[in-house]
Amino acid sequence: EEDEEEERRNGFRSQALSNGGLIGRLNVRKSGKVELDWGGRILEMSPAAGMNFLTTAVIVEESDEKPQNGVTTGESIGMGKIMGRFVLAPIWNEEEEWDVAPEELDIGTMNE
Repeated sequence: EEDEEEERRNGFRSQALSNGGLIGRLNVRKSGKVELDWGGRILEMSPAAGMNFLTTAVIVEESDEKPQNGVTTGESIGMGKIMGRFVLAPIWNEEEEWDVAPEELDIGTMNE
């Protein structure tokens, strides 16, 4: 909780990246189907369309201070060449049914 409070006060700090970055759990089924469990939300994973240009990931953190001549503000970290791309999509058919009682839909008469 202290880390979350510090991030809320100071914003994202790229220095924390060296601590690792677990974002979820990758589930590979016997059938070959791949899913990502991201905090309890299951996302179906599939290959993305190919690309014919070089793509590099960069994290940019701007400084909140006003820039001054000759002074470097903010940080950037090169994450490297992107080696593969995937599409993640929620699995809608596993959503729970949403049963709404008719009295919950009553917003009163609109023409009174």
